[in-house]
Amino acid sequence: MKSGVYKIINLVNNKIYVGSAVNFEIRWRNHKSELKRYKHHSPKLQNSYNKHGIDNFKFEIIEECVKEKLIEREQYYIDLYDSYKNGYNCCPKADSNLGRRCSEETKIKIGKANKGRKMPKESIEKSRQAHIGLKFSEETKKEMSAKRIGRNNPRYNPTPILQYDLKDKFIKEWQDFISLKDAGFDSTDISRVCKKDKNRKVSHGYKWKFKN
Repeated sequence: MKSGVYKIINLVNNKIYVGSAVNFEIRWRNHKSELKRYKHHSPKLQNSYNKHGIDNFKFEIIEECVKEKLIEREQYYIDLYDSYKNGYNCCPKADSNLGRRCSEETKIKIGKANKGRKMPKESIEKSRQAHIGLKFSEETKKEMSAKRIGRNNPRYNPTPILQYDLKDKFIKEWQDFISLKDAGFDSTDISRVCKKDKNRKVSHGYKWKFKN
């Protein structure tokens, strides 16, 4: 039995839900059961499921960790992916009681309390140090690495990315994944296309590939 943090990805719009579980298989099964019964604790995820259907959602493990670190690591990824404002999480803070529903009153209070709040540098560093000794998926490693490196690093030597329409007509050459992200694209998803992931041929309605 493995515990850790996971994400549920909408394959249509790339929005995600971040959660933690002591058993990934059981947690995904529970999510699907709640969605099919129209009783999921996240109204945002439920509404998206109602529109797109379960076949357009993918369950993916982000990181394996011990039970004692579940909430800490879940919070890290909620912040990293901004899955409260731009995803399906209904609360900005990881819930210490796994699976508990946030009341509307609680949501409003939490939203007001965290409005405009930025994570202090000390907390960011502490979260970074917490990575040591933990297991990450390869996709997560690449995404985190891209965030850390930056263009000012002398070792930074990106491979340009080429953008095409669905009829293979060239549209634009992008300098790197950072420029794509700055433009509002999901760079992780585009990376999967460039690496010829068999489950991802198109992203954001376009074809992508590395420049040779």
